[in-house]
Amino acid sequence: SLEQTAEELRAQREENDRLAHEEPITGLPNRLCLYEAFAKKASCENARFSIAIFAPDNLAEILASYGSVLSDAIMRILAQRLNALFPENNACYSMTGTDLVLLLTMPLEEERMREEYLLAQKVVQQPVNVEGIEYYISVSCGVACYPKDGTDREELIMKANLALYQAKRTSEPFVFFSEQISQKLHNRLLIRNAMPKALAHKEFELFFQPQIHSFQDRVTGFEALLRWHSEELGEVSPRDFIGVAEESRMILSIGAWVLMEACATLRKINDRYQTQYYVAVNVSSVQLYSDDFVDRVLAVLTKTGVEPCLLELEVTESVLINRERRAIEKLNTLHQHGVRIALDDFGTGYSSLSILKDLKINTLKIDKMFIQDPNAGVFTKMIVRLGHTLGAEIVAEGVETEEQMRSIRRSGCDRVQGFFKGLPMPLDPLMRYLSARD
Repeated sequence: SLEQTAEELRAQREENDRLAHEEPITGLPNRLCLYEAFAKKASCENARFSIAIFAPDNLAEILASYGSVLSDAIMRILAQRLNALFPENNACYSMTGTDLVLLLTMPLEEERMREEYLLAQKVVQQPVNVEGIEYYISVSCGVACYPKDGTDREELIMKANLALYQAKRTSEPFVFFSEQISQKLHNRLLIRNAMPKALAHKEFELFFQPQIHSFQDRVTGFEALLRWHSEELGEVSPRDFIGVAEESRMILSIGAWVLMEACATLRKINDRYQTQYYVAVNVSSVQLYSDDFVDRVLAVLTKTGVEPCLLELEVTESVLINRERRAIEKLNTLHQHGVRIALDDFGTGYSSLSILKDLKINTLKIDKMFIQDPNAGVFTKMIVRLGHTLGAEIVAEGVETEEQMRSIRRSGCDRVQGFFKGLPMPLDPLMRYLSARD
């Protein structure tokens, strides 16, 4: 009948309208609705509101382990919780199905806003029960405010996403956007874009910091430290570029260059001075977890003619924090070939003793926080005794004063590294430094 046809058309139009305005995974109003609500709020006199983007931290793990049906079900539950917490019309949205967006009018002090968002996080992060199984989801949040952070819609969404990215990187529960965050992330992007050209343009250089025998005051070896003289960016600190290199996996090619350059330079120095100095090279987790790491190291030693006992590979506790069996086995394999293994920044992590149970080491490097704290002498002595019990030599890092030098001697440290005995220096100044000590 005509009435039935009209009813079917009306129902179809309503369904089409729902589909056009609803994000299919979460069931929340979609990006189009968010844009309309933004325009409505921005049109109000003295408008003041915030955009907060919530995103699960471990949803990708669930997706990889259990598939999209479960991850979609979890996102829908999280969306329902947030929507129930802020029931006013047009408060909760979802732009992609893996994010939850709050658009809230909040003429409040920042501290009150923090309380509101912490409450929202606490509610959203409650265990999710799907078919009788509980899943624990952590959530990060980034916030941008209108008009403080801008008045353009896309700009504010971008800034909320920048704050979200910062929250995920720093493991903070939520982050308010700031220009400092924007500048920091912009610098990371510049570094990422400039880095692929750095090796080809020979912008990297190795500096070498001497390690000195604590009691005999003679040079025993050096730590190779990477420096970047960028044509575009000027001098770039390792603190700024190493993390980017690891994230982009460019550390593999850079690390391979460092290892080859360090060993080739060591061979040159030892041939000139007829000595047996060693060189210490830092190794990142990305390098260590690559399948051919052991073969690459041994190949470099063969090519440069450096004896394995003159190469020391430094790893930090953080690299081995999960006690990844394959990583430890690779280091132990190299140790069996005669390569020295050093555990760097010892004492700053949470798994020092459990790592030492499995990892064969030659050297423990005591972090400078212990060396430079006059009240930490007892801890330094404990680490020295532990290392010596394991048959390892002890290196004191960050020694900068005569008093610190006396202290590490009293503690029994074997070697010392720091500004007091030698700055990091390029090859030519290093040669002059060694000649002056002959």
